[in-house]
Amino acid sequence: MTKQQYKIFTAVRKYKKLGKVLEATKVGDYIKLQETVGADMLDFSDVKYDDDTDVTLSTKATEAYEKSTRNFFFNLAMAIATISTAIITIIEVITERAK
Repeated sequence: MTKQQYKIFTAVRKYKKLGKVLEATKVGDYIKLQETVGADMLDFSDVKYDDDTDVTLSTKATEAYEKSTRNFFFNLAMAIATISTAIITIIEVITERAK
């Protein structure tokens, strides 16, 4: 998933209205929005595609979004663990030299 797709999916979940999603993502119009996220990723409440049209993630998009979110938090946790281990190792080296 690209950063732009993730940004769009986040906006869809947050704002739920097409007008607000387009404003937040600065994509342009609903056609460019759909082209950016790919086929069968967004569901619209009507065919007006105006500011009041409800927009939601399809099941396929929801799965991709949640997987991407899980991967982000897993990678963040691993980075924190790695940094913590390095800090502990440095502290141990410093305390050993101080003895």
